[in-house]
Amino acid sequence: MKWKAFENNVAKALSAWYFDGDEKVLRRSPCSGGWKARGSDGDIILADDRKEFAEVWPFTVEAKCRAGGSAKDGWHLEQLLTAKKHPILEWWKQLCESKPVVDKKMWRMLVFSKTSGISSSLLVFGDNEVYNIKEKAEQSLLLPAFRFFIDGGQETLWFYSFTDFLQTVNPEALKIVWKEGYGQG
Repeated sequence: MKWKAFENNVAKALSAWYFDGDEKVLRRSPCSGGWKARGSDGDIILADDRKEFAEVWPFTVEAKCRAGGSAKDGWHLEQLLTAKKHPILEWWKQLCESKPVVDKKMWRMLVFSKTSGISSSLLVFGDNEVYNIKEKAEQSLLLPAFRFFIDGGQETLWFYSFTDFLQTVNPEALKIVWKEGYGQG
């Protein structure tokens, strides 16, 4: 299944980036696909034997891979600009309503792709996450691929290349900001 491979690839990439090359701190949730209903902390979670990192991991991650572009199971990026209802906004809403985001004030991260590889994946952040990364952590984010206004302009979704983000942003700066208590605004 492509979505399982994609989630594993995202977990390894995020883990290696955030935890000094250690690809085994984060893993795919066994509840993936139903994690919200089962009380899990997202599609990508801390490995059972690595819970000591809970204090420094700021993200709740939703990872979505949808192959193809058929009406049955696929999507087109153009839907962001043309459709009234589309999967990406539904995924974002699911992420925003998740227990870790609501209760723990964790930062939201949506990663999605049409393939199981991460090289063409897009990363989505909301205004709060962009503010914490750019302003509080003083990290330069490359120009987003694009941005999309939702909720009547109340929030902006910022779309970035997943691999560019991992290559550009210093996780040590994010750890400091997270430790200082800058969660959801």
